[in-house]
Amino acid sequence: MLRHYFKIAWRNLTRDRVYTLVNIFVLVIGMASFLLIALYIKDEMSYDEFHEKSDRIYRVWTNLDASGPGEQSASLSFPAGPALKEDFPDMVEQSVRFFNMQTPYVTLSKDSLRFNEPHIYFTDESALDVFTFKFLVGGPKDALNDSTDIILTRSLAMKYFGDIDVLGEEMAAETGIPLVVSGVIEDVPSGTHMPIDALIALPAISNLFSESLTTSNWVWNPCWTYVLLKNESCAMDLEEQLPSFIADHYPSIIGGRMNAHLMPLEDIHLNSHLQYEIKANGYVANVRLFSIVGIFILIVACINYTNLATSRATRNAREVGVSKVLGATRKELIFRFLGESVLTSVISIFASLVLVEVFLPVFNQLTGKDLVSAALFEPINILVIFTVAIGVGILAGIYPAWMMSKLSPTVILRPSRRNAGGVRVRKALVLVQFCVALGLIIGTSVVNQQFDYLQSQDIGFESEHLVMAPVKWNAARSYRSMRRELLEHDAIENMTRMNDVVGVRHNMHEYSHEGVKNGDFMYFASLITDEHFTSTIDLEIVAGRTYGRPGDDTTAMLVNETLVRDMGWGSPEDALGKEFSTPAGRERVVGVVKDFHFVSLSEQIQPFAIDLVQGNAEVFFTRYFCVRLKEGRVDEGLTLFENTWAEYFPNQPLDDFFLSDAINEAYEAQNTLRYLMGIFSIVAVAIACLGLFALSAFTAEQKTRELSIRRIIGASNSELFRVIAIDFVRMAIFGILITAPVAYAILYNWLQGFAYHISLDWVNFVAVSLFGGTLALLAVAFQAWKAARLDPIAALRYE
Repeated sequence: MLRHYFKIAWRNLTRDRVYTLVNIFVLVIGMASFLLIALYIKDEMSYDEFHEKSDRIYRVWTNLDASGPGEQSASLSFPAGPALKEDFPDMVEQSVRFFNMQTPYVTLSKDSLRFNEPHIYFTDESALDVFTFKFLVGGPKDALNDSTDIILTRSLAMKYFGDIDVLGEEMAAETGIPLVVSGVIEDVPSGTHMPIDALIALPAISNLFSESLTTSNWVWNPCWTYVLLKNESCAMDLEEQLPSFIADHYPSIIGGRMNAHLMPLEDIHLNSHLQYEIKANGYVANVRLFSIVGIFILIVACINYTNLATSRATRNAREVGVSKVLGATRKELIFRFLGESVLTSVISIFASLVLVEVFLPVFNQLTGKDLVSAALFEPINILVIFTVAIGVGILAGIYPAWMMSKLSPTVILRPSRRNAGGVRVRKALVLVQFCVALGLIIGTSVVNQQFDYLQSQDIGFESEHLVMAPVKWNAARSYRSMRRELLEHDAIENMTRMNDVVGVRHNMHEYSHEGVKNGDFMYFASLITDEHFTSTIDLEIVAGRTYGRPGDDTTAMLVNETLVRDMGWGSPEDALGKEFSTPAGRERVVGVVKDFHFVSLSEQIQPFAIDLVQGNAEVFFTRYFCVRLKEGRVDEGLTLFENTWAEYFPNQPLDDFFLSDAINEAYEAQNTLRYLMGIFSIVAVAIACLGLFALSAFTAEQKTRELSIRRIIGASNSELFRVIAIDFVRMAIFGILITAPVAYAILYNWLQGFAYHISLDWVNFVAVSLFGGTLALLAVAFQAWKAARLDPIAALRYE
């Protein structure tokens, strides 16, 4: 019986090829869009699931609730990891630490080859027990138990050796730390919050740090620390024990203010936005938004199919009537219609898979991902895809099947009788299409306006023509001589150094201000730099002075306007002379800088301190050189800087970048959102317009006799145009009245998640809505124009 239904369905599809191609085209576009979005969402939601024990792995993070902004840190101190395993052996199976020396890269070398590698970690031997790595050469046993061991990924092994069979080969890290290759692993999948190119045995850092820093210092927190629990149920019990753990181990000055928490490994990518993250994570809100967009596009495509199928079924009503007269039951007719829609849907899903394969490289380029269509052909996904195809077929075909099968033959065979209920349903479906499309247009417009606003705001300093160069700690010893040499050239305007990337990241340091008891302190965002910082990045001093006098490194500090306000000091002038106890000693405020955005505009400006250090601390806190190039001579200045770098640091590769580019990278996820919203909004609008076009054609056909009679009695072209278009104009107005307030409320709430955002202007809102209404009118204009030019003689031959 099923074979019979599909045979009839195939005959109907091949008989009306134009109708079939239009239907399949719409469904293919809708399904391909849905599948691309599904691939994106699946990738976002499956981060780190490739680790076999991912359901039992948790990262430990801390919240230091000091006065002021405090600190929410993704990292812990060195001793914390081993202590967790030792203190809770009944819950913690293993602990593991990852340390990248708090630098953006580690320098690796093999003979004359020397590169800066960004994803190198010093780690415990237990990393191979906790996390899953596929060994190509060697094995996890004893691969990290020696202080010289290094495990390379396939890509890194090929880069340095041209082969993966490299066990026992010698390498070096940084300035001569000896290493021996102890294993080669397959490249770590891109879906991870912690990209890895190589793992080095943690004891190797003894070449760089004193034992006291790595075994007994509970204040410095540079290690990302993970625990493998005996079972998932231990998580809640362990978190309840963490306050006592902190009280037992951390200094009282910190322990009384700190809380520790566990975060499941699989939740980190979408839900963790702490300080000192390994890399920028995604946002679960974006995933939810894309999910809604994907479902809406599929619904719009289904509605489009339903309207086309209904109009076609009505046009072929006589055939249905004859079938009923000859004894066809309602059940048989329903299966016949559903067979046709399911067959159309199945054909469309195959075609959409081809379309996904074609456009996936472009989609990857837009999203910055490495998605592969092979993920769609996993057994469980194949089942889901065909379930979706059959579901779409049933959803799209159920209404025309139900509508036509319930009519009696006498009604069907009298073409003068119109199914008013069917017309109302079709109009309601098209209204839903229009509302969805209009909502996406409005949403895309507001998203673009918001992100344009963020990226066009004055961040408070001049980031253009600033070149940042990551440096190693010993580079600070050559900083002043290198600066003097560079400033001898006109192409170089200025140079400074800092411990982080201003405008992108910062560190937190403790400050104890005057008037509080000993041992009380606040945590402020801060930057440690030198006396040339404010002039190099062009910060405005609103009160007092900048650095430059002898002794400023131990007696002076700069603060921003927000810190002055939060401290209740009154005006910036009143803040001058206020004292703090800082890591550098007893310091006083000598200047107040105008507020500037030391991180992206997604966060409110917080209290901020700018400090100086010298001596050994200067060496430790110098992580970047920052050079301002003269406008109009950027290429010349950049070449000069690169040549001078090679002169001073011949064994250290230069990985410089423009600060403006680094700041723009902070908006990468937002740009991805706007691009995808724009693309899929266009898809939804195109499908909706096609639906309006199809319905207007059907309406014009049904009103052929009425229009001909109106023409005979003298109706003008504009009156005939109005007869066809008036229903759609009303529908557009009604759709705008429904969609605009709903979209306004949703977007208003969305904007509240931004520290700085646009205001929703009703004038622009109405303009965008009218633009959507104009698109809807244009979709029916052609059919209305055809109706206005109708030859009255056609009425004599109609039906």
